[in-house]
Amino acid sequence: MDKRKLYIVGISGNERGLLSIVTSVMNHIIFAVCSDKIPIVDLKHGKNIYFKDGREFRDNIWEYFFKQPFGLSLSDISDNDDIEIALDSHFAPNGGGVSAKHMPISNESRVLPAMSMAKQYYKKYFVFNDETMNFLEYQYANITRGRGNILGILCRGTDYSKRRTFAESIQPKTAAVVKKTREVLKKFPDITNIYLATEDAEIYEVFKKEFGGLLLENGQYRYNYTKEYDGKFISQIETGRCNHHYSLAREYLASIYILSKCPYFIGGRCNGSLFVWLLSEAKKYFYVWQLGNYGRGFREKMFSVSMVNNKRLLRIFGLKIKLKG
Repeated sequence: MDKRKLYIVGISGNERGLLSIVTSVMNHIIFAVCSDKIPIVDLKHGKNIYFKDGREFRDNIWEYFFKQPFGLSLSDISDNDDIEIALDSHFAPNGGGVSAKHMPISNESRVLPAMSMAKQYYKKYFVFNDETMNFLEYQYANITRGRGNILGILCRGTDYSKRRTFAESIQPKTAAVVKKTREVLKKFPDITNIYLATEDAEIYEVFKKEFGGLLLENGQYRYNYTKEYDGKFISQIETGRCNHHYSLAREYLASIYILSKCPYFIGGRCNGSLFVWLLSEAKKYFYVWQLGNYGRGFREKMFSVSMVNNKRLLRIFGLKIKLKG
């Protein structure tokens, strides 16, 4: 029997959001498929925040939410297989891959050939498992209740906009999103409701005050990102909720799924908006703010770790040190 060529994709990172991890995984899955290798996703042996309580390094996080691309799991690996392991690399070995910076920003934008191809790969290999799909469909039906002409809005706040992590996409201010929302409502009078996906309680309350009954409940856990959380990632905030980060991920996936179903969409450039585009069919209106990237703040200038050519680079008071491993 011929040896199977298996490509094991392992991604970790306690500070990385779920869709950031998924983007890296999908870059490797696409590479593996194009290289005639069988990808298997391993989110069991690396650190991340999405393990259920007490299940660290016991469960494969990928299988909490998604199907394995070829139906093979880690338990299906045998001694006869030819195994290649890709560990903690955002982009595939060939340097390929897509990110939010490659996505179109409006209906009129030119779609890069690589993005068109990526969209087809995502449709085929980025598949929710049955349990997750049932949850997403339930949330969609329960929140929208059959309403069709919905304006979907993705408005990131909390650690994303307040921490201003170096090189992340700058997010629009809440006032700018409110103004744009009013413009879209005026341009498309057939819009009946607004679905706002946000984890920021302050942003949600602004929209509730501005748009009242037009706003649908979004079903996400929302944070009051007060001064005590200044500089922290959401992953570092303790809530006491059972299986909090696992639940947070499911709720976020539901919000992205619902946004992908909305015929109208506006949002900041981020992985969430990228996935809305990847999962969507043609939309009547699509708009993404392109505001550049956050620069280095004091923390990043004094001390930071970044990836350069798949190698970790440590900066301490301006000195650059390459890290092994």
